Amino acid sequence: MKKTPLCIFLTLTVLFTLFFYYREKSLSSGFSVDTVTAERETLRDYVTLRGRISEKERRNLYLPCFATVCDSFASEGETVLEGDLLMTVKRTDGFVSAAALTESVKDMIAATFYESAASTDALADTEERNGIMYVYSPCGGTVMNIVSKKDSVISQGTPCAVISDVGRLEVVTYAEENLIGDIKKGCECTVRVRSLTDKEYEGRVTKIMPYAKASILSGKNSAETEIRISLPKSEILKPGYTAVVNIVTDVRENALTVPFEAVGEDEENREYVLSLSNGKGEKKYIETGKELYDKFEVLSGITPEDRLILYPDSVPKEYILEK
Repeated sequence: MKKTPLCIFLTLTVLFTLFFYYREKSLSSGFSVDTVTAERETLRDYVTLRGRISEKERRNLYLPCFATVCDSFASEGETVLEGDLLMTVKRTDGFVSAAALTESVKDMIAATFYESAASTDALADTEERNGIMYVYSPCGGTVMNIVSKKDSVISQGTPCAVISDVGRLEVVTYAEENLIGDIKKGCECTVRVRSLTDKEYEGRVTKIMPYAKASILSGKNSAETEIRISLPKSEILKPGYTAVVNIVTDVRENALTVPFEAVGEDEENREYVLSLSNGKGEKKYIETGKELYDKFEVLSGITPEDRLILYPDSVPKEYILEK
């Protein structure tokens, strides 16, 4: 049977294609590789801190004198309005025993187990009638604590009540001295609450104290600076909740990243990649930046067009092209 010129041409074309294909594969002599390309993405650097949720402001209400509680008309957790009656008291003259004072303040101490808000000290509104002093709230808010037990003694230096606006919350946290330099007022944050694992809240650094304090309780040999972070209004969040805060300290758009598996290291501890070219791995030295969870940021040395061989340390030397 006579072959037509078209059949001969097609046969030769297939043979040449197979020849060059297998010639390319034969450079690796059966040594196969997997490749990836570098990716462009937005990178964010974080500082992670732990803190507690607090009201943005609380008012500690004081009496103008020593007094003994007669009756209480408000309780913890109750919402009061400006001018609401909180309690009635009687002036106490003369010596007051330490035991009586201890009994009156122990509940107030329990109310400050977490980092409190920026407290404002204020005198409660009072009026006296027939030897009884009527104590009114000078502001609206939630009663965080109140000396309510009958016959409890309230000194002039002990708040008779604490009133807060629990609808305006923030996170109070502390940064060690090696971290505070990266944190600026206005930095964006994400906040997670330990008891609400499925919730994430957006916040922002609103205040950085201009001084640092030694952390005596933690036993750390460093100073810490107080930081306050705003929170959105929420009916779920409560003062006293523990929170984990991720503060964004730097954002880099269009950063180039490669997986750890694409980066090798030579005898001189120089980092490199192998870019696949004509069946060989062209060695390119790179400069890396941040080390991320499963990848490196690459500052220079490659482009997104490079096909990078995974596990370059395992490629035989005869298939590496050095420049």
